[in-house]
Amino acid sequence: MNIYVVTNNNFMLEGLKCMFSDNSLSVNRVLFSRITEIAFSNSDVVIVESELKTCDAGRLKHLHISPVNIIFLLKPRSGMRGADREAVFIDTELTGNEYLMIRQVFKKMRIHLKREKLAFTKREAHIIHLILNGYSLVEISRRLLISIKTVQSYVNIILHKLNATKISEIYRCKSLIIDSFVRKNLHLQ
Repeated sequence: MNIYVVTNNNFMLEGLKCMFSDNSLSVNRVLFSRITEIAFSNSDVVIVESELKTCDAGRLKHLHISPVNIIFLLKPRSGMRGADREAVFIDTELTGNEYLMIRQVFKKMRIHLKREKLAFTKREAHIIHLILNGYSLVEISRRLLISIKTVQSYVNIILHKLNATKISEIYRCKSLIIDSFVRKNLHLQ
């Protein structure tokens, strides 16, 4: 079984590779323009993170793959700016739509992804939220008015709790983080 990812987001691609490394699944990036050239098997999964035009959606209908195995991730439409765009990203992160969709497909294929319960402090949760929104460590330190070393120590604690070694692996554990946020009813600004 192969997983094909249509995305421009390198962090997401690396996160998916880490997420599925335990199950020895192959994660490959594919260009949307070349998706019709791939010979899919029934067990392959296509994860699409892009804004689809009508003609693009039509192209996906002609793939020789079960529609259940095509997962669409939410992304703001072009032209959306400011608070509306941010609201779409926050909604996607906090509801965990990507994880739920991915989990449903893999559950049907009898592949179980590991889930654990995590506990984060408010500061750790805020730093995770900023990392998931693409802030660098320097930007986080400026925003929270703390030193870069302090931010780095929080990141090290977070990575230790997630059993990760790199910041990009936070995306692999996104669903566990979301569960932690929901359990504490934490609302970040």
